[in-house]
Amino acid sequence: MTVVVTDTLLGKVQAILVTLTGKNAVFTAYDVTKQVRIENKGMDVPHLDVKEMVREEWVSQFCDDYESTLIELTVGQHAFCYHPDGVSPYTHPLAVKPDTDSDNDDSDLTVEERLNIGKANLHILDLKPGQLVNVVVDNGVMSLTKTTDPSGKVLVVNTDGRLRIGKKMLTEAFGQLHTKYDIAISSDTSAIKVSPKD
Repeated sequence: MTVVVTDTLLGKVQAILVTLTGKNAVFTAYDVTKQVRIENKGMDVPHLDVKEMVREEWVSQFCDDYESTLIELTVGQHAFCYHPDGVSPYTHPLAVKPDTDSDNDDSDLTVEERLNIGKANLHILDLKPGQLVNVVVDNGVMSLTKTTDPSGKVLVVNTDGRLRIGKKMLTEAFGQLHTKYDIAISSDTSAIKVSPKD
């Protein structure tokens, strides 16, 4: 009897992730699915399985160096984009570049000096218009989490599905008003993290 050891789908996904993260690439789970299919012609490669594997690998293996951001794609869908810390998810070739309310490209703030958290990030936390968001600042990082408790520092998701953080709250949180901010999702997808970039 001959025993043939075959590489599992998970093994193939892990190998591609090692290559992508080694090159500091910006990618989605579908990019991984396409690569597995190219390298394994004739193999059944269900995208939903790959997507789940990529998410699990991110949480357990490379979330210290990579962020995961839900972005809109030019193909009319949304996807989690995995990108190195400090690299914009919007550098992905299929990313729809975000609209900005500001005429100033050197700032993430609107002309009213507010910071907008877009629908894509709020969607991850299942935040809908009218829902409350708890605001906690710890070690220079603002954490936004879903809540039903109106006490403490809270914000309300706007009717247009966005969250706006005003100048006063930003200044109180970070000691001054910054022009650039990092907006990321925590590895357990329970909070949006905001920190000054400049």
